[in-house]
Amino acid sequence: MSAPVEIKPAAPKRQRRAAKPQAVPAAEFGALEIRAALAVRRLPADRKQSWCEMLERLATKLEADAAAARPAPVLRLISGGAR
Repeated sequence: MSAPVEIKPAAPKRQRRAAKPQAVPAAEFGALEIRAALAVRRLPADRKQSWCEMLERLATKLEADAAAARPAPVLRLISGGAR
């Protein structure tokens, strides 16, 4: 009988990326929306529209800032071809 052969993995395992942190847990998101809606309800009637527009502009600006912070996709030119 021959000696047992030690089996080695072909390549080391890749490290997993950590999950992206969530700013607001999903369970609390509904409560925050309700709080915001109740706060808008308490505003005087002539100011409700302007506050809602301000919040929409703020959200749009934050989304644009987050998009600008992401790295741009890199396009690679492949010349030649399959041979």
